[in-house]
Amino acid sequence: MIQKLFGFVFRIPTMKTKQKQMILRVVTAIFTGIGIYGVGIQTPKKLEKLWKGEQWYNKLMQYFLVFVLIMQGGGEMSIWLSVIITLLFVLINESMLAAEKAEGVE
Repeated sequence: MIQKLFGFVFRIPTMKTKQKQMILRVVTAIFTGIGIYGVGIQTPKKLEKLWKGEQWYNKLMQYFLVFVLIMQGGGEMSIWLSVIITLLFVLINESMLAAEKAEGVE
């Protein structure tokens, strides 16, 4: 399905196979990262205390779980790619949260 959506990547004759594979890995890792916004399952309260809240360790655990999701999904177990994509989502998410807080949106 990804190849159908981004078929142009695979038809570029000047790109080497490694470059094509890297583009595909980045795209699928980003798609996996987007999946964090759809995960809203109910968890036991003792586990929720690890990541629910505004403390630094809660945020750290939240983004560690995002990293795990990206790494096992689109990151294809590549630690560096998963770290980079996770940091991208940290920047996006935290900047959006800061903007909402500045606007007074709850």
